[in-house]
Amino acid sequence: MNMVREDIIGISLRDLRMLVKSVREFSDSGVIHRGRGRPSNRRFPELFKARVLNLCWEKYRDFGPTLPAQGKSPVSEGGRGIET
Repeated sequence: MNMVREDIIGISLRDLRMLVKSVREFSDSGVIHRGRGRPSNRRFPELFKARVLNLCWEKYRDFGPTLPAQGKSPVSEGGRGIET
């Protein structure tokens, strides 16, 4: 019987029990991941972001954010030029 539930839903019986318990305790918000809305642990410091944006703005005022986002500007890779 447990195999039928796992096959239909696609999660293990243990995960299903935890999900049901979470929904009973927290209502609809029990389904949402608890890390949602929190800042990432892997984010860059604000000072670094400001420095990179300033470098891009000084050298490439004519371009939008796409050029550095694609990694095609010499400012990419922490100030080291990229040879393509």
